[in-house]
Amino acid sequence: MAEDGRGELVGFLVGFISPDHPDRASIHLVATSPNHRRRGLGRRLYQQFFDDVSSRGVRWVTAVTWPGNRVSVAFHRAMGFTVDDGPGTQRLYGTPAYPDYEANGDDRVVFNREL
Repeated sequence: MAEDGRGELVGFLVGFISPDHPDRASIHLVATSPNHRRRGLGRRLYQQFFDDVSSRGVRWVTAVTWPGNRVSVAFHRAMGFTVDDGPGTQRLYGTPAYPDYEANGDDRVVFNREL
């Protein structure tokens, strides 16, 4: 979690280490206040997560986003993630993505990053 100088919540990241693959972690949900964007908050949240899980033996982190969210796609690439473009992906909104990843119509880009 991240707070501003007044103790107000301005961002959070929810992630976990895989119980089946303890060398892998997933970022499940991340959000920042619209009034606090473009100040490095997302980068700090991700880096704190990377530091925490790497100290616990994690070597790979996965994250997903909607392929039409160009800001999120660009952010993940800038954070050193690579796009999974394996079998089953299609170019959606200019990015390799898995159609119907979570449910019918819920397309997702899958990102991986080695720590």
